[in-house]
Amino acid sequence: MDERGGESLHFYLLFGVIMAMVLAAVFAVQLRRQAEVAVDWQAQNLANSLARTAFSAVKIAQQTFDLPASIVGSLYELSVDVERSSFVVRIIDGIRAGSAYFSAVNLPLFLEDSNFRPGSKIYFQRLGDRVIVSASPIETRWEKVTYPTNSVAPEFYGWAKVNVREAVVAVAAYFFAQEFLQASPTGKVLDVVSLDRADNFIIAHVGYRDSGTYAASFRAVAVENGENVGMVSRIWMITKLENFKNEAISPTPCPSIENAASSNWLFSPSQLLRYLRSRTWRDEENNLIEIPQAVRYYPAAAYTNVSIYPTWIFEFEANGKEFKFCHSMMLWFYGDNDPGFVFQSNPLIWPVT
Repeated sequence: MDERGGESLHFYLLFGVIMAMVLAAVFAVQLRRQAEVAVDWQAQNLANSLARTAFSAVKIAQQTFDLPASIVGSLYELSVDVERSSFVVRIIDGIRAGSAYFSAVNLPLFLEDSNFRPGSKIYFQRLGDRVIVSASPIETRWEKVTYPTNSVAPEFYGWAKVNVREAVVAVAAYFFAQEFLQASPTGKVLDVVSLDRADNFIIAHVGYRDSGTYAASFRAVAVENGENVGMVSRIWMITKLENFKNEAISPTPCPSIENAASSNWLFSPSQLLRYLRSRTWRDEENNLIEIPQAVRYYPAAAYTNVSIYPTWIFEFEANGKEFKFCHSMMLWFYGDNDPGFVFQSNPLIWPVT
């Protein structure tokens, strides 16, 4: 082989080595990029899957999710950002160490146990309009009803069983006033102090106890219908309260509603809604029923074949159906031989948790 041929051979060998190194580098970069993409995809998919599972817990009482042991061989940590209602997956070693992936869910989250470990389970459970997230099993629960601080029923309890429509008007006026009237600067208690009648309307006079004056008076506008709601055969329902500016005609004292409410004998509509939404409901076809945010509610007197009872009426749409739900305004007193019903509905639904 002459000198020129030897130089050519050396050139080709050197060129081959350089090309092999370039191809190896390109291949390594490509493999790294593929690995990075795989980590990115799996980490983001994990965050998205957790958000979807949390959202599905709104309709299914309890949900679980199996966390992977690693993400494409990389260690990771999981956290919940309660303020942003989001799940955060953070890679802690490997080629994407320090990268974080987020996925938000459109409902409030409540973090119970944050000790999430790769390869373990994560638990979800609905509680009212929130979802509990926990690294450990969640005890089945619902929004608790606060029980009375006094074992003796207040005066309003017995009076309301005899004066049902008057009691319903008084309760409606009380909660309306609590929302829209200012608190007394002297700390006096806002309450319905007396009731009146004018042109077949019931008038509720609201004031501060022991003040001797009225802060406002409301006239109840009601409708009555014979619609059946379970064992309820007729409903007298307040549709609105109007300001009544005339002088009191012949007011009669009303037992303290504030006392009944503050001692937990009387339910507010918001308290009942929190409780009802915390339960899981099914209809006659065994479909899950979610009580939505858009709920209409009315104070009412519910008639059965036994008696008349102060009731909250809730109306809402779910699964393409209109539901009407009657729930007692007051807790049952153990000494009452005619407590009435707790709730009735049309169409029929019942709690499963």
